[in-house]
Amino acid sequence: MFKTRTAGILLPISSLAGEYGIGNFGKAAFDVIDFLKSTGFKYWQVLPLGPTGYGDSPYQPFSSFAGSMYYIDLSNLCTQGLLSKQELDKINFGLDKTHCDYGALYRECEPLLRKAYHSFLKQDNIDTCKTFLAQCFTQHIYQQLEMYFLFCSLKHHHNRFWFEEELNIKLKDKHTISQLQKKYKNDIDFYTFVQYLFFTQYFNLKKYANQHGIKIIGDVPFYSSHDSCDCWVNAKNFSLDDTFKPVTVGGCPPDAFTDDGQYWGMPTYNWEYLQKTNYEYLLDRLEYNLLLYDVIRLDHFRGFESYWSIDATEKTARNGRWEKSGQYDFFSAIKKRLPNAVIIAEDLGVITEEVQALKTFSAYPGMKVLQFAFSENGKNTYLPHNFTNTNSVMYTGTHDNATLAEWYSSENEQTITFACQYLQANNKDDFIERCIRLVLASTSILAIIPAQDFLHLDKFARINTPGTTGNWTWRLTEEDMAKLNSLQAHISSLLDMYNRK
Repeated sequence: MFKTRTAGILLPISSLAGEYGIGNFGKAAFDVIDFLKSTGFKYWQVLPLGPTGYGDSPYQPFSSFAGSMYYIDLSNLCTQGLLSKQELDKINFGLDKTHCDYGALYRECEPLLRKAYHSFLKQDNIDTCKTFLAQCFTQHIYQQLEMYFLFCSLKHHHNRFWFEEELNIKLKDKHTISQLQKKYKNDIDFYTFVQYLFFTQYFNLKKYANQHGIKIIGDVPFYSSHDSCDCWVNAKNFSLDDTFKPVTVGGCPPDAFTDDGQYWGMPTYNWEYLQKTNYEYLLDRLEYNLLLYDVIRLDHFRGFESYWSIDATEKTARNGRWEKSGQYDFFSAIKKRLPNAVIIAEDLGVITEEVQALKTFSAYPGMKVLQFAFSENGKNTYLPHNFTNTNSVMYTGTHDNATLAEWYSSENEQTITFACQYLQANNKDDFIERCIRLVLASTSILAIIPAQDFLHLDKFARINTPGTTGNWTWRLTEEDMAKLNSLQAHISSLLDMYNRK
């Protein structure tokens, strides 16, 4: 695990500055690494990088074994002679450079990449792409990726959910799959090319980060969308009936924030089947992510002890129930197959003694979020004076939280009054700076600060508000990045002061 006090930032790839509608693996990403190195940070936490569907959430990808085409650096394709700058300049990716326009990306990105693909075929052979991907991954993972190429081809031509396909397709009948692979070979080759671009660019970025002493933390979503390649290819691992409809779906129970709880709508796992197969599917997912990232953060850790199971016929999460999941057996399987995995447990939410015991067994560092610390006066367990366990990662806030500036302006008066008294803060800017210092000063082995908090950005820079739509759109501007660079000396002195370099 983490051996020395250190620090990092939270900044999704999608939130990077750039010309073409969304952050990507281009110059802005390399600039972030240069900033991290110059400042003294050692970690960059990004969100999941998988292909997104309806709602644009990276936590509901079409595949757990593929990357989003949106993150491909189109400028690099111009350098390679696969596209022209004139072609890119004609495209409207959205006029607002402070937020992503996923509708524009959906319309424009794939046609551009198809042009690049045809140019590529004039220079090289698709076997180059296949060979590269096969060398990157194990056979199991590559097979998942190959099925994703067909999944995308079916979506492109049939324009429907996989569970609305003909029965032989839903059942993945070998003869049917073979025929479809022949029928849609051109499209399958195109989607192979897309993933080739994604992984060549990403691994080049990661190599640059590692060479400069920066490690990348990636999030692993807990569930998969019903309309995903995961559910199609690995259907027995999910709670689906004979017609491939969900029997139970995931979510969270009602709490102080939501009267009806959170209804995620994604099929829950079939833990009995997973156990019989020694969790092969889940372990393949983890292995894939450990090839992408230096550290992985397990989303919804408490779901590995018990999960909130909701009958699929319900409209809200209110009438769900707790069901047991993999527990110790699953984490023993992780330790056996992936003994060197560096993992952070996202242990937020309803944490019972059983969940705490499971986290202790795993030995993974949990999370501390400062925004949760000011609601119970001095007794709150998230306040740094109440925890001494260094095996934790402390945040000012996560991608699901308000920025510190928004939190200060919107939280109830009593909480803000106590927070300012605790921090001896006199105004919003002072409050933000003192929050950052408190996180860096904590005993947690790793401290993570979202980039927005260093910049004192308000609610327009929030990444996600759980249970709502229109999220995952915020982007840095070039001016924001310039301001972040201007803070290098200040941030570096803080990392020195709190022994985090």
